[in-house]
Amino acid sequence: MSAQWEPPAVFAGRGYRATIQLSYTGGGIPADRREALENEVRNLAAGVLDRISVSFSEDLYTAVTLSASIRAASPLKALVRMDTLLDDALMATGLFENFDVTGKTLGVAPL
Repeated sequence: MSAQWEPPAVFAGRGYRATIQLSYTGGGIPADRREALENEVRNLAAGVLDRISVSFSEDLYTAVTLSASIRAASPLKALVRMDTLLDDALMATGLFENFDVTGKTLGVAPL
């Protein structure tokens, strides 16, 4: 009969540094698409993520890495929030189908 414990509304969680990396499946990503994706990530992240870093590798297949600081109740919730934000940015720019979204590398650690 006991209800599941919920943290108080004022509980802001803890700070995490989260990283997501995924590969562009079309080889090297064109500069205009890089810029569009980075701008969309930054727009969606405003007020949600801090110290955002979006980087692109110059390998045969471009890897995009998004790193940011985020406050969340758990490391899993931090990753889910960032993953959703990245997927939304890919959809908004029309790039979702061009990335291996099922092969993401995820990382999170307390600040």
